[in-house]
Amino acid sequence: MNSLFVLSVTSREVLIEKHWKEVASRNYVDLFWQELSKGELPQDILPVLPAASNYLINVYKNNLFFLSVVTGEVPPLLCIEFLHRVIDVLVEYLQRVDEPTIKEN
Repeated sequence: MNSLFVLSVTSREVLIEKHWKEVASRNYVDLFWQELSKGELPQDILPVLPAASNYLINVYKNNLFFLSVVTGEVPPLLCIEFLHRVIDVLVEYLQRVDEPTIKEN
């Protein structure tokens, strides 16, 4: 997993951005928004999306998308599990995970 973005569905902005191996371009976020606009509901988007030589893996929770940019061969379920653990840690720390709470902290 190269990068993690926390995206707000309501304001369509990046709330949190974290890069590990290399900086992933925000073009991946733009590509994700394009895919999201094709569906009627945010829940309709597939959890794994191909993007050039990378994959976009996402989890939806409380009008937020936790989006990871993955290169190479990584088991998708491992990334999805990691994103759920990130959400769990944020809930433990912030009591709830939503846009106003994340912006405040």
